[in-house]
Amino acid sequence: MVEAEALRKRKQAALRIAAWAARILRRRAARRKLENDSANTIARAFRTYKLQRTYFLRRRQRALSLQRNADLARMRAYEEFKSRRRAAALQILFWYQEIKCRALLKKLDSVNHMIRSRPDRDANARRIQHFWTVARERLRFLELHKTQVEKRQRTIQQERIRRAAVKIQGQFRCYQRRNELAMRRDALHADRTLAAIVIQKHVRRWLAKNTFWQEKISKLSMFRELQRLRQKERVRISGAPIAAPKHAW
Repeated sequence: MVEAEALRKRKQAALRIAAWAARILRRRAARRKLENDSANTIARAFRTYKLQRTYFLRRRQRALSLQRNADLARMRAYEEFKSRRRAAALQILFWYQEIKCRALLKKLDSVNHMIRSRPDRDANARRIQHFWTVARERLRFLELHKTQVEKRQRTIQQERIRRAAVKIQGQFRCYQRRNELAMRRDALHADRTLAAIVIQKHVRRWLAKNTFWQEKISKLSMFRELQRLRQKERVRISGAPIAAPKHAW
């Protein structure tokens, strides 16, 4: 009776240990499955966040580009308006000087007629020559001023065209560099995503294999324990001496 009671207690202890080991293995498998699902959820949420951030960033860049182009167009229109207003002001000034000069010439003609009717011809001739010299110099100055203004306007226009060409070239280089960096970033992101997918696949495969072999080993340990208990039961029934138990744990 004592031996039967001890055998029953050992059997119950072995069953409890096997159930405890199976419960631990099930909990470990459930925890690993939960961690794997959490990692997949976090990775999916992070990819969604990156895609949303990239989309909103590109939309913001597009809006800023459109706003910058509109500002540049308004600035160019304002510069063109200022240049036209400056040219119109210079043209009006030139017309005013020309009208003043023509009025002076008309006055000189009247003075010439008036002086020629007087008796002091020599002094009057010197005065007429002086007035005509002043008028010719003034006309020459006006022509020179007009030429200088046109030359300055051409120089300003050429400088503006050169600056616009340099600016367009710089913008095109920046656009090309930005596109190149975006392509490199997309390629790097694709490589990293592929590597992460491969690593996750290998990790899931390793976890599945590990869980499978742990369950198999636990089942094998339980089977061996049951075989050992059955053998002891047969030995006890047959009346042979019972050897000392060798606990596997």
